[in-house]
Amino acid sequence: DVYETSDYSTYNFIQGWDSTNTSHYTSISYSAGNLWTSSSPNNNETGTQVIHRRDIGTGTWYDETGNLPVNIGIANKILVTNSNVHLATTTGYYKKPIGGQWNYPTEDFPGGQISCVGYYEPHQFYYAGTVQGEVKTTPDLNAPSSKNDDGLKIDSRVWDMEFTSSGNMVIQSNTVRWQAGVNLPFAERVNGLAPMSFYRTSAHNPTNGNIALSGGFDTKYTSDYGVQWNSTNLNQYAEEVKYSNTQNMYFARQFNSIRRAGENGDSWTTIAGNINNPLPSAIALKDDDTSDFRIGMATATTVWELNENGTYTGSMSLNGLQPGEYFELLDWSSFYNGWIGATAEGRVYARNNNTNSWDLIDELQHDILFLGANSLPIPNSASNEVILVGTYGGGVYSNVSPTAVTETPGSVPDKYELEQNYPNPFNPATTIRYSTPTTSRVTLKIYDVLGRELATLINEEREAGTHEVEFNATDFPSGVYFYRLQAGGLAQTKKMMLVK
Repeated sequence: DVYETSDYSTYNFIQGWDSTNTSHYTSISYSAGNLWTSSSPNNNETGTQVIHRRDIGTGTWYDETGNLPVNIGIANKILVTNSNVHLATTTGYYKKPIGGQWNYPTEDFPGGQISCVGYYEPHQFYYAGTVQGEVKTTPDLNAPSSKNDDGLKIDSRVWDMEFTSSGNMVIQSNTVRWQAGVNLPFAERVNGLAPMSFYRTSAHNPTNGNIALSGGFDTKYTSDYGVQWNSTNLNQYAEEVKYSNTQNMYFARQFNSIRRAGENGDSWTTIAGNINNPLPSAIALKDDDTSDFRIGMATATTVWELNENGTYTGSMSLNGLQPGEYFELLDWSSFYNGWIGATAEGRVYARNNNTNSWDLIDELQHDILFLGANSLPIPNSASNEVILVGTYGGGVYSNVSPTAVTETPGSVPDKYELEQNYPNPFNPATTIRYSTPTTSRVTLKIYDVLGRELATLINEEREAGTHEVEFNATDFPSGVYFYRLQAGGLAQTKKMMLVK
């Protein structure tokens, strides 16, 4: 299957080229209004590889396999640049001009089995990763003489590579590693880590850059961004590590205790020990107010609150949860003004301080691996906090449902103007039209009757023209709202009514 999203919240299904579901996609790339895919027959990764292109505008699929040999092995990565299509396979590298035929370079990359290819446009350099763990760079994949034989050799397959807008290369492999930039060499960041150990939890001090990392058999820290990992006196691994910006301390949950370390994460002390019958199952920090810092600790029967010294300051029963349920993940939510928790059964709850119980937020039907709440301004949303829930096999869920925004430039007007929305009253969507005679910085925001800002529809530069913006108020209650435009010298507000 193929899915697409324009807002990172709602994913829409795209009918694949193979409606019989007898094959599966191995890679995907997008360029100039076209979606390119490589696919293999189900249960046969090394079978005939098929390349297809989908015209995004018409939705039509086209077969681009052409003269590609049958026995190319596994198509690991397809990459489309301005004029060429690149295919990394376990038998080597293939290339064709868009609209042309496939050709095979005269020399394979070292090792032959290419797992991924990448292209950094500002420098016009190609990069290739191999199954054997090599990373090579060249300005022309067809020119063997230009290959850089001083590339990185790592200890595991290079699964994929991407480039950030700042020029950093990020590669995915089986070990911890960093990359400072496309012109600098990779640096493996595993010195001091126990071999063959799985490090599962970490926390980062943004002030001094130190990182505490736990897993395997112990807890490590680094003060140089992973060049060297150092041992601590926490000679058992922690199941969770958190960092408090307000307290400038690390906190960790071990088997039956809560530990604390200073800003460097190098030396740990026990602040709450011998927590037995039941054992702690999750911890979280209320870290939004220096004067009201709290540690939340969940067990099979209770959610406890502790201060930074480990003194118990409060407790909450699990009223509202299903029999036998308890929290495996916990966090503080400013939106709910209380703790939120996730259970092994896939349910997410929020603490209701009025009823001293837990309200069910959602039931996701999947094992939950991650729960996090972050207070931040969210464009096109009535909420100022996003709660993310990551599941095993079920995707990522969020409480935020952004309002849909579309915009259509029109003819160039002679003045700034904000028009009345239509329809009005509306349910649930309405259109707001405005005009800008020159390219201008434009903000368009939604407010309630108390003057509280609820959503930002636009906050960026817009070209001259008459524009239409659709405001979708599905998540808003009925009532009177105001929309305010600021552009050039204009600042104007109009009223609209939502009737459900």
